[in-house]
Amino acid sequence: MSVRLARLAQAGLIESVAVADGRSKPVRLTPRGRDRRRAATEQRTAREHDLFADALSPEDIEKLNALLGRLLGRLEDEFGRATRHDVPKDA
Repeated sequence: MSVRLARLAQAGLIESVAVADGRSKPVRLTPRGRDRRRAATEQRTAREHDLFADALSPEDIEKLNALLGRLLGRLEDEFGRATRHDVPKDA
């Protein structure tokens, strides 16, 4: 893990965060890292859209979204609300 983190830091994508507890070394994305993450997320989302649009009609996608929404609701009832990792915190 430390090798990967070192490479990300060397590329300017993450930076260390100062903490009082010396047992851990938290990191956060730099502005450049956030830009790269945003671009990668946009590319992934576009590709997923294309895959679904090629295989399913708009009506099928609507039905699938409704079913997945029900499933997510059930899982959240049991395990707690899902985090929105795909949405920037400042959005």
